[in-house]
Amino acid sequence: MGALALTQDPDRVESKFVAPLYTSSKAAVTMLTTQYAKALPDIRINAADPGYTATDRFGPVRQ
Repeated sequence: MGALALTQDPDRVESKFVAPLYTSSKAAVTMLTTQYAKALPDIRINAADPGYTATDRFGPVRQ
């Protein structure tokens, strides 16, 4: 939900949601990760995305 290209592609499910706070925070984490990686080239920097997770807001995981 934080990927600029995916949220603009009408064929992707990510483009169907309007969630400015959630999506901007995900984009910020991605940028922070890339900035740390550039600033600390001798250290491996990684951000992990657990994928779709069942929550009260989104309901059960669909397969």
